[in-house]
Amino acid sequence: MTTRIVNGTAGIDGTDGGDGASGGAAIASAGGAAGTYNEAEAFGGNGGNGGDYDNGAVGTGGNGGLAKAVAARTAETTYYYVTATAEATGGNGGSGGSQADGSKGGAGGAAGAAAASAAATNTLGYAVANATAYGGNAGASGSGGPSGGVGGRVTSCTAMATGAQATAMSVSTGGDGGTGGTASTTGGNGGAASDTTATATGVSFAEASVSQTGGEGAGVLGSKPESAGGYGASSTLNNAATGTTQGGYLQLFQQAFGGSGGNSAGAKGGNGGNAVSDMADDDASNAASSQSATLTLVSTARAGYGGSGDSSGGVRRAPRHPTSASSAMRPRRFMRTPQPMAGLAAGSWPAKATAHPAGRRKPPPMP
Repeated sequence: MTTRIVNGTAGIDGTDGGDGASGGAAIASAGGAAGTYNEAEAFGGNGGNGGDYDNGAVGTGGNGGLAKAVAARTAETTYYYVTATAEATGGNGGSGGSQADGSKGGAGGAAGAAAASAAATNTLGYAVANATAYGGNAGASGSGGPSGGVGGRVTSCTAMATGAQATAMSVSTGGDGGTGGTASTTGGNGGAASDTTATATGVSFAEASVSQTGGEGAGVLGSKPESAGGYGASSTLNNAATGTTQGGYLQLFQQAFGGSGGNSAGAKGGNGGNAVSDMADDDASNAASSQSATLTLVSTARAGYGGSGDSSGGVRRAPRHPTSASSAMRPRRFMRTPQPMAGLAAGSWPAKATAHPAGRRKPPPMP
């Protein structure tokens, strides 16, 4: 077992109107040939808060740190589980400082981006790869400050599992925008999540699951007629969950969720993000030895809600295929339920991960 946890250095708060320092980057990598479980966790450092001041300058929040996690577990030949888990969380931006009378405020710090990659190979047994990435949240502007910043991006989140039986799961969530101050016209937009994929290659059983959620737009404290909440980020998936078996049982799940728009005390709330989830059944195009006896496809898209005020919801685009597809889609050679490996009790397939960093939004559960 190899576990690597890396925490980026937290930024120091500004004093007497000084700027907060940026948080440090965190890069974690777990690999090697020994053991059956490798885990890498990276947490970008949070930016320091901007300093308050009674008169004169006010500090801006420090930027959140980048987070990148890579876990690999390969070349195992065991009848038991081999697992690779990678989790990355971008640092949050620091809050902007404020003058005592609320007439002036500093900008919030930018949020840190995140990327995660997990790969597991087990030629005789069960291979499990889990990748999770969260963009950091942007810092709020100080009272009387400018518009809020954009939430942290997820630049990539990939999981690949290859084994006699294989499960790959990839979950990404963009960071939330920063709240705009009373002198601003907009809240910060949600951060985008992109390049979220999962691939499972098995013999008797394979499952690949992908969930991608856009960050939420932030509210704005200003009551100007033109004030508007931040936009929720859109989310698009196109054949993001893929896999093959050799005459076995194949399950592919993918879900895209747009972020919700922010609220506004002035003119209107922010628009919700759009959601697109497209998936096609291309198993028949594989060589006969790599086609599955049973195939299940589930694709879900749900747009984000608009913020309160004169707001608009996102547009939901239906997938090109039915939301659930099974062996009725095309003839199958036979139906077979995957059997547990030697040394494992029936019904002991690995549960889907539900843990998430404290204070972060948890994506909706997989089917």
